Amino acid sequence: MKLSSLLRCPPAKQKGVVLIMSLVLLFVLSVAVSTNINAILVEEKVVINQKDRFLAMEAAESALREAEAKITQQQNEPSATFSDGSKLFTTDEPKNLNDTREWCVERNANWWKTQATEASFTGVTVKPRYVIEDYEHVQDSLVIGQQKDDLGREFYRVTARGVGGTDTARVVLQTTFTKRY
Repeated sequence: MKLSSLLRCPPAKQKGVVLIMSLVLLFVLSVAVSTNINAILVEEKVVINQKDRFLAMEAAESALREAEAKITQQQNEPSATFSDGSKLFTTDEPKNLNDTREWCVERNANWWKTQATEASFTGVTVKPRYVIEDYEHVQDSLVIGQQKDDLGREFYRVTARGVGGTDTARVVLQTTFTKRY
């Protein structure tokens, strides 16, 4: 048989199986792509939220370091305020005695704005703020009568609140810092 005679043969009756198989394959691929796109979008949201939280953490840490530097630079033991006019809290002062949670968790953004000291960190929606509490005085010697009672170290608890790129990412950190006057 010649090639030209094969080309002239009437086509066989087609049943459309290839068309149905290709549509099924196209549907399966579309579902797979759609699922992957949704997974990618969820991962992108997770990464954005992590970045926002890290920014809030960085802001709170910056406020902690700034408060520690303020304590270090203080020449004399502060009584109620620091040399720049910022308030020194006593250990019980910022607490609400009716609440069992830590005071720093229960305080809202308005309290932090009006009562805490603003730090100089930039790049966030709300500047971080910190509170310094006069925590405890520890004498150099525990033997009574051996030295003046006022010689020793002063312990401070520093609490900082940082907000990230959005208002929903908030981090509160605490540290204890000591200084001898």
